[in-house]
This record gives sequence, structure tokens and C-alpha cells, in this order.
Amino acid sequence: MLNRVILVSCISSALLIAACDRSTPVRVPEPAIGADKFGVDTERERELLLEADLRFLEASQTAGLAEAYRRFLSADAIQLMGGYPAIEGRENIVANVSGFAEEGVEVSLSWDVEGAEAAASGDLGYTWGTYLYAGPDNEGEQTTIEGKYVNIWRKSEGGQWEVALDIANNQVYWPEDLEASPE
Repeated sequence: MLNRVILVSCISSALLIAACDRSTPVRVPEPAIGADKFGVDTERERELLLEADLRFLEASQTAGLAEAYRRFLSADAIQLMGGYPAIEGRENIVANVSGFAEEGVEVSLSWDVEGAEAAASGDLGYTWGTYLYAGPDNEGEQTTIEGKYVNIWRKSEGGQWEVALDIANNQVYWPEDLEASPE
């Protein structure tokens, strides 16, 4: 459980840090196929998704990671972190993240949203980017983890974007990448 909490906290902190760095332009996708059939302004929905992801990041920095998850995840959300079992339900995800605070573990998670797209129906979309986690590893040693994330968002009954599926993985380096990188 502690490992999952650490990973979640790391990912959240990494995503927060990355969102503050806007040096890389956000990719603008082509309009969703069939958007005219639904009468949805997919570009506006894409912008709203980007804003929602940035508000999620801001909430994690100001209110804490657990509270941010409570605010932005749907009640039936699922979290998939590389190498860990799925966590189902907002309350279970929040409980997992809250475990860090109870144990007094300091972690930081930030992310940089790199893109978003909304479905032609206007009720489903995704954001993706990179994250940076800083905190303890499985042995309690301070570490930094970089990775990628995808959040699948859907509209709530009230018309707000909520994260239904939170997916993240650690950056994987191939042996030839490690040999070529200067250290």
C-alpha cells in the first residue's frame, strides 16, 4: 500500500511541476470526426479539458494531492500505475494517497499537460503529458521518477469534466539510451 501511495504521490507531484513549464507548445489535434453531427465545439471542449487538467494540478499544489483527487476524480474512477494493481473508486484512490500524509512522508508530484482531445459527442476526452515524482522509493530512500500519464475525462451529470481513468507509467530507458546519455 505504501508503494502505491508513494507512486501516486510521485506522479501527482511530477504532473504539477510539469504543468508549470509551458515551453513546449500543446499539440492541437484535428477536429473530432463527426463533431458537426453532434453540434459540439470540440475545440472549446479541448480547451476546457486543458483548463481542467491545470486546475487539477493547481489543486494538488494548494489543497494537497488527496484533496485534488477527491475534487477531480469521478466516484467510479480507476487508477492504473505501472507495476501496481488497479485501484478502483475515488475513495480508494484518495485513501491510498492519504496514506502518505498519515505516515508523514513528504512527496511532490507535478505534471506537464502536453495535449488534449475531446470526442465529437463532447462528453469524453483525454489529456496526456509527463510527470515528475520526488519522494521515497520502496526502501524509503529519496528518489525522483519521471514518466508519462494519460487521464481519460468524462462529463459529470452537472456538465463538469472529471477524471474517470488515471493512467501513468515510469520512463523506461533502453540500454543503448543509457550508454548514449551524458552523466
